[in-house]
Amino acid sequence: MAVTQSFGRSALMRAALLTTGSTYITFVLGLLVSVLIARVLGPEDYGRYAYVVWLSGILIMLTNNGLNMTGTKFVSEALGREEPETAARIHGWLLRKQWWSVGLVGVIFLCCLPFIKPAGWEGHLAVLGAMVLSATVFKALSLFNTSVAKGYGQFWIEALTNLTASVFNAIVAAGLAWLWPSSLSFVAMYMLTNLSYVLMSWGLMRRRRLVADDARPSQEWLLRVRPHLWWTIGLTALGALGAKSVETLLLNAWAGAAEVGYYAIATGLSRGGVELLAAGLSTVVMPVFGYAFGSGDRDRIRRVFEDTMRFYQFLGLIIAGVGWFWAEVLVHLMYGAKYMDVVPVFQIIVVAAGASLANAAPTAMLTNSDNQRFRVVVTVLSVASTAAVAAILIPLYGAIGAAVANFATSGLSTAVSVWGIRRYVQLDAPWKLLARQYLCAFVAAGVGYGVVWLAGPRWGAWAAGPIYAAALVLLSTRMAVWRTEELGQAGAFLERLPPSLHWVRRLLGTT
Repeated sequence: MAVTQSFGRSALMRAALLTTGSTYITFVLGLLVSVLIARVLGPEDYGRYAYVVWLSGILIMLTNNGLNMTGTKFVSEALGREEPETAARIHGWLLRKQWWSVGLVGVIFLCCLPFIKPAGWEGHLAVLGAMVLSATVFKALSLFNTSVAKGYGQFWIEALTNLTASVFNAIVAAGLAWLWPSSLSFVAMYMLTNLSYVLMSWGLMRRRRLVADDARPSQEWLLRVRPHLWWTIGLTALGALGAKSVETLLLNAWAGAAEVGYYAIATGLSRGGVELLAAGLSTVVMPVFGYAFGSGDRDRIRRVFEDTMRFYQFLGLIIAGVGWFWAEVLVHLMYGAKYMDVVPVFQIIVVAAGASLANAAPTAMLTNSDNQRFRVVVTVLSVASTAAVAAILIPLYGAIGAAVANFATSGLSTAVSVWGIRRYVQLDAPWKLLARQYLCAFVAAGVGYGVVWLAGPRWGAWAAGPIYAAALVLLSTRMAVWRTEELGQAGAFLERLPPSLHWVRRLLGTT
């Protein structure tokens, strides 16, 4: 009963709200730390620091490979079939694979370090390698723990872990900025923060008695887990090349550390916007899909897919529009005039991120329907197209060329993923509702530009962001973007507002 309640509608709503709240705090703290480090170090040194953090992120992806996603999927699926012992055995089997992965990736990294070091790095390479490797291991183990915890329905573990580590990171960053500001000191801070991640996640897992079982899962389960894991490992390895990797490596080699820093700031701001709005949905979508597949209810699977795609796209359109209007004033306010080259890079990337956010639904569906082979094809196509475009544009335009390459491949990947859903899962996107969302977004963008024209580029840009978002929400309720029951649920939620704000319900048509 407790497991079923963990995946019930009310429990999932609470998990989404908890994750969203913790993500807001984590994002704000992370953003403040990024701004502080960038202002203290300057474009060149900040670019080197950002490159190191990116490199560690790639190593974390390779270390976790398919283990996180496989853990979330099959632990939740076993619980959906009411087999808690199987869930614990899958947990233990994957944990043993995680430790082997840690060792293998660590050895490969140390061998490659002289060839992938940051541009212009003058410190001790051995010290840098030790810090990056330690940070990688700590964060990879933490992510494995929180991913498995989500499979058990314990979404709060990830939220609390992230929140605690972010507060620790902010405190240490403030101290270093005052006492010892240097690229190496902030890399050390990154390592210690990742240590706090793993310690917190281990402690919370033990508190909830989410203990791995050393016994092997049954052969019936392994026949499904192993192929999924191997395909996901290949997919993750390819994804590591596609996670801004080609662009970042080429920028580091051909454009210099400052361009790496500009690109890192732009992608960080864009990713932060996505996490702020979509964190709650992203946290629950994989286990929800896994639980739906475990139940075998075809109608439920279709409904989950369609709803998830609609919600993702709507959030993406908000992110794209607000990011576009706020780009110049946001960068100038936070990073200063010396970072204004970030503005066009950020605008391109945030529009690409928002427009392709709906791809998260087909990706989750393909993963849970065991169509990893097709996902590998999509990723290979994405990496190849990114490399081709980036190799042409980066030598000419630097970070802007990298952003354009990212934009082109995001659209291509989304289109191919949706086609794959139709062919391999016999599901289709809710095209009419999605098209209405885009129509609302274009009209809302026109409203935003009207505000900029009336109020001027500076204050108008600030006002245009929230006005665009409000116009998009209002138009969506008037153009039949949402289902009747969804409007009813929104109305019930808004009914809790004070009487003085009940006009919001009437404005949105949810009464």
